[in-house]
Amino acid sequence: YLTCEDLDCGVQENRDCDEGLIDEDAECTTCLEGFIDDEGWCREVDTCAWLVCGDLNRECDEGGVSEDAECTGCLEGFVDEFGDCNAKFTCAELLCEEVEYRECDAGGANEHDECGACLPSAMDTGFECVPYLTCEDLDCGVQENRDCDEGLIDEDAECTTCLEGFIDDEGWCREVDTCAWLDCGDFNRACDEGGVSEDAECTGCLPGFYEDNWDCVPYLTCDDLGCDINEARDCDEGGIDEDAQCTDCLPGYIENFEWCEERITCAMLGCDIFENRECLDGSPDEHDECGDCLPGYVEVGGFCEEE
Repeated sequence: YLTCEDLDCGVQENRDCDEGLIDEDAECTTCLEGFIDDEGWCREVDTCAWLVCGDLNRECDEGGVSEDAECTGCLEGFVDEFGDCNAKFTCAELLCEEVEYRECDAGGANEHDECGACLPSAMDTGFECVPYLTCEDLDCGVQENRDCDEGLIDEDAECTTCLEGFIDDEGWCREVDTCAWLDCGDFNRACDEGGVSEDAECTGCLPGFYEDNWDCVPYLTCDDLGCDINEARDCDEGGIDEDAQCTDCLPGYIENFEWCEERITCAMLGCDIFENRECLDGSPDEHDECGDCLPGYVEVGGFCEEE
C-alpha cells in the first residue's frame, strides 16, 4: 500500500497526508497551513505584502492562516467613489471661506469636507453668499469724505457723518470754508473761523470801517478831508470808529460864517502908504484895520490930507 512518504503530499501538492489503515493507501488531504484550495489546487494564500492594498488607498485584512488577505475599506483621508478610493476634499483645498464666503463642514475620516452655510459676514441670496460691505470696501474717507460705521456682523458697513474739516452740503461733504479762503479782509470785514465742521464766516466791519448798505466803508481821515487845503482848517482824526472832521480855522485865517477867510493884516492893508493912516492890530480872530490919520494928516471927507 502507498505510504505518505511515497506520496510526498507536502512537496507535490502542498497538502497534509493521512496514512490511513494498514490495509489501505495513504491519502493527501487538506492544504497545508499557509495554503488555500483553489479549484483543487493548493496555492499560497495572498498576503497583504503581496496585495499592496496601500497602492489602491485601501486597508488590508490579513485573513486567517489558510485565508487570503483582502483589500477592504478606503484608508483614512480617502473616499470610496464607484469602487475607487479617491483623496477626500479638505477645507484647506475647498477655500469655502475665501472663495464662496461659506463655512466649511468637516466630513468623517472617509467623507469629503464640504462648503456649508454662508458665513455670518455674508448674505445668502438663495444662489450664492455675498459678503456684506466693509468700511474697507466703501473707502468712505476717500470717496465721500465721510466716517464709516462697520455696523453689525450681518449688515453692510455705512458711510456716516462728514470727516472733521468737512461739512454736509446737500448730501455732499465738502471742505469747510476757512478764513484764508474767504478773504474777508478784502471786504474790510473780520472773520469767524467757525468750528471744525462749520464754515468760517465774514462778520462785522474791521476797526476803522463802518456798515453802509452792506459795504464796510472806511471812516474819513484827515488826508481824505484835506481840511488845510480845501477849507484852511485844522483837522481832528477822531477815534478809530468815527470820521475825522475839520475844526478851527488855521492860524492866519478867521471864521466868516461857515468859511475861513484869510485874516487881513496891517502889512496887507498898507494903511500908512495908501491912506496915510495908522493900522490897528485886531485880535487873532479879527482883521486888522486902518485907523486914524497919521500925525501931520487930518481927516477931510473920509481921506487923510496933509496939514
